[in-house]
Amino acid sequence: MACFFGNSEAQEKENRLNSEITSLKKEILSLKRENEELQSQLSSPPSPTPSGGNDNEYETAELKQQLTDISEERDKLLESQQRAKEDIQKLRDQIIKLEDNNASQSTSHYNNDESQSGLIEELRAENSMLAASQKLLKEKDKKNQQEIDSLKKQLSEANTNNNSNANDDDQKQSPPKSPRKKNRKYNLNKIDDQIEVLYSEKAKLKSMILIMKPQYIQKSDNEYRDFSFLQFLETSLSDKVIDQLFSKFKSDTVDGKQLVSLLTLSVIIYKVKLHKMRTGSTDKPKMDSASIKQSVEHFTAWIIRNYGTKSNDKKKITVRNDNGETINGEYTICSAKFDKKAFGNDVKIWASKYIDDDGYIDLQSS
Repeated sequence: MACFFGNSEAQEKENRLNSEITSLKKEILSLKRENEELQSQLSSPPSPTPSGGNDNEYETAELKQQLTDISEERDKLLESQQRAKEDIQKLRDQIIKLEDNNASQSTSHYNNDESQSGLIEELRAENSMLAASQKLLKEKDKKNQQEIDSLKKQLSEANTNNNSNANDDDQKQSPPKSPRKKNRKYNLNKIDDQIEVLYSEKAKLKSMILIMKPQYIQKSDNEYRDFSFLQFLETSLSDKVIDQLFSKFKSDTVDGKQLVSLLTLSVIIYKVKLHKMRTGSTDKPKMDSASIKQSVEHFTAWIIRNYGTKSNDKKKITVRNDNGETINGEYTICSAKFDKKAFGNDVKIWASKYIDDDGYIDLQSS
């Protein structure tokens, strides 16, 4: 009888420990999900609308800051992801060991209790770490909002001061430059449009953000995967998808203008796949195709000038940058003709090189 009660007491204790482990694991998972939501919010902080000043300069500065934040966040998340994988693997190994021990004879209860206690301590430590991380994220979110509120106030004050001095300055200042037309439609078969797009800092930032922004999806209860557009190009652009893309043009080759459309369609397929992986839904997410097209234009122009066919002829042209300033220059005429095989093999290499080069291109030598 003493043995029976001893075994019963040990079993109850083991059940309590298992219950506590399960509870801690659920709490950790909940914290991880909440952290992921906070990370997503911080990747795209709310943006104030300026009440005055140069909208182009403001938008460019905003995009620069967003790209900087994404780059830093991407590096931190990749490091955290690697550490998390290692920690989770250790926990899995310990859990497997515990399950094996549970199946053994009652004489191993003491060792099981000791192992489970150690596991609980590790789970508690991870729980505490995630809670601290969550607190930091919330503080960062609050700080971002405070900075935005402060910026709104500064913009409002600057606009008031500008209006009060407008009459005195009108006689002294030259006429303001006309900014480049917003949402202008480009034909990247034309050298003028290629060069103007490549001089656009705003267009470059949009392409950089599109390609490198981390997009995390949950693979399992304790595992996450980055599925950025660059990852999509490297892992999911199969021959079947490429055939599907080129079928829209009824040709096995595309020119510069069509390359914009080809990459736009690639982004749409990527966003549909990302939505399905995150939600399990087959419904198509809402997308702004015009905005997507703008986000691939700089990348496309960069591809054409780097990997297109250069002629021996040059052309003198005048273009405008984002602020409406005119830029005069003489540039080599460059055309594009990319076949299906080259696109399938090289687009991931182009995207990786584009990020490595920070979207830069020497227009005088290209």
